[in-house]
Amino acid sequence: MSLMQLKVPPDMQGRVFALLYQMMFFANPLSLLLTGPLIDQVLEPAVGSPHWSLVAPLVGDMPGAGMGILLVLVGSILFVSTSLMYAQPAVRHMETDLPDYVAGEA
Repeated sequence: MSLMQLKVPPDMQGRVFALLYQMMFFANPLSLLLTGPLIDQVLEPAVGSPHWSLVAPLVGDMPGAGMGILLVLVGSILFVSTSLMYAQPAVRHMETDLPDYVAGEA
């Protein structure tokens, strides 16, 4: 957020931060609406299936293992996406490459 405050002109910060917060607040309930049915109808019933033995050493085969595999999958996706973003030089050097907002340069 400090990077955004430094790079975005003060008269635009309200709009930019409002948009960012709206996207974050929309994503939270959406993820909860999708996660519940995914676990209840797909992952928990899969716990007893024969193919579950592949992931059972990772999360077990007791009730709740469906939630465990979801956490492992989401954590893996976050790790891979973060690594891919960090591998991009444009993202790593964003703070130095983007000019700071200086009052009176408009």
